[in-house]
Amino acid sequence: MPASHIGYIQSLRTIGDALVLWRLCNRAACRRAKACKGPPRQCIGECAAMVPVPAREFVIRVLGDKEAGFTPEEAARDHPREAEAFFEWRRAAGGER
Repeated sequence: MPASHIGYIQSLRTIGDALVLWRLCNRAACRRAKACKGPPRQCIGECAAMVPVPAREFVIRVLGDKEAGFTPEEAARDHPREAEAFFEWRRAAGGER
């Protein structure tokens, strides 16, 4: 999929927002909005490495499972270690809204 495709960009924003990357971002606009407002590919590249690996893996698994017809709840049930790391990260990063 081309990097300029709107669905691709939205998917990257969804990943960044799910991982609460706005909390780690250097852009004031992202922190104010509590959401990715910059170029999402750049934000993921700059900030995702600061997120625990299992938390990142859970987001990728949820997206893959969604394409296969599974719900996020089913993904959490099927990947409990990654789900626990993800929700722990979101609580620690202040991503719960």
